Amino acid sequence: MIPLSVAWDDIGGLVDAHERFLAGSLVESDVRDSVLASWKRCRSAGLEPHRLTVRYTEDVALDDRVLRAVDPVLRELSASLAHVGMTIALCDAQGRMVQRLGGDRQLRERLDAVRFAPGFDASEAVVGTNGVGTALAERGPVYVAGREHFADCLQPFACAGAPVRDPLSGRIEAVLDLTCLRDQGDPAMVRMVREAARTIEVRLLEQATQRERALLAAYRLADGRTRGRPKQPEETPPGRDLGALGRLDLAVLREKAEELLASPHRTLDEITLPSGRNATLLRRPVRGAAGESGVAVEVRVLGGPRLRHVRSASVGGLGPAALTVRGVGGAGAVRAESIWPTSPWPSSMGATPV
Repeated sequence: MIPLSVAWDDIGGLVDAHERFLAGSLVESDVRDSVLASWKRCRSAGLEPHRLTVRYTEDVALDDRVLRAVDPVLRELSASLAHVGMTIALCDAQGRMVQRLGGDRQLRERLDAVRFAPGFDASEAVVGTNGVGTALAERGPVYVAGREHFADCLQPFACAGAPVRDPLSGRIEAVLDLTCLRDQGDPAMVRMVREAARTIEVRLLEQATQRERALLAAYRLADGRTRGRPKQPEETPPGRDLGALGRLDLAVLREKAEELLASPHRTLDEITLPSGRNATLLRRPVRGAAGESGVAVEVRVLGGPRLRHVRSASVGGLGPAALTVRGVGGAGAVRAESIWPTSPWPSSMGATPV
């Protein structure tokens, strides 16, 4: 079977689409949505496919807690790929490479030549569409092959990347990437790297304290009860798209809410979302039905067809652990709320966040 990346490049589809994109022509029907979205971000960042300036940082490292979770998974993954022409890259949450394992001599030399090596920045804003940077930008697993890379120098490769999140806070702690030459690429690489990332996340959770795990379990139970209740007339099921708000808009809202929650001396923030819409974030105190106190961030996004409510409960003061969505009626804005506890939760663990 001919690998998908080779077949597509050989018939000229992606090569031609890339050239037409750079010339300003429409290519929506010829390029995967995630790749086209990345190309557009690269163009907005001012990147040029034939010329990259890759930043280098000495002594890039991850937190010891993350490394303890990562190391056994990398050893096992490296052993399983020992006889495959594929390299494993571990990067931090900014896209800077911490470690690179495996791959034959030819692959390592070619990767060194394009600065895909420890210490170098692989973020999308620096090197364009790739398994590390685009996984960070999309906040999820990605596969990039051949000419799907925005940069000319990365065209000979295929890569799959997945972010690694702290299961308690939801923050991205690292990115795991598999890279090979494009004629050896296979979209199944995504499944492999995603499973490895999930294993790391499980190990991170195992390192958490008993109280932190109990809080997370209580939140998930409360959230499950909320999802299981009869649907109200104005309710939108969790996970459904918020009208004109896209996935990246929601991701930015959540990140900015987390930042404001962690900033006790700030009460207001104003941002522009990737969609171009303006949002205002307001930090306020809240109190739960069982007496637990906390802090919430309300977000209003102008220009929406309805008023909706995005609720993200935090665990142990570490930030949001999950996201649920429900409509509450109204018009003209989107309302988001993220809870951060400031007093001990009831010992029964039966309290539902505000």
